Amino acid sequence: MLTDPISLPFSIKKVHSGFARMDGIVKVSERGLTIEYEVKVLGLVRLQVRECHVPISEIESYQLKKSWFSTRLVVRTKSLRTLCTFPGSNQAEVVFKIRRSRRKTAEQLIALLGLHISDYVLQCLLNRTEDFNRFSELNASAKMR
Repeated sequence: MLTDPISLPFSIKKVHSGFARMDGIVKVSERGLTIEYEVKVLGLVRLQVRECHVPISEIESYQLKKSWFSTRLVVRTKSLRTLCTFPGSNQAEVVFKIRRSRRKTAEQLIALLGLHISDYVLQCLLNRTEDFNRFSELNASAKMR
């Protein structure tokens, strides 16, 4: 494990057609993103805390958008199915609103996520190279026979 997971609090104001609000934390680890969230319906009723996992292999893009008053973390996945149970997603994309006071933590999370994705891509390339080398050796030995 490269480092400990980073936790970042977030909110999504308009969930379920604007009738609910979501608060939670997003964590990044070697395996991907873990989103723990709680939905508050009409600001009165809290629903059960839930969890959603987004594997590193399913993350298509990520971006930290900064403005004067807020910060937004935008994560897009390769498939709609990855976020199908997450109520704050729209077309395989989720936008987490981050408080300005948590901007440094968001930057650290983005850096760590990029590191884990790079490590994953490198491992995939190494595995592919090893598979190619094994295949080439098998072909070469088959031709010699």
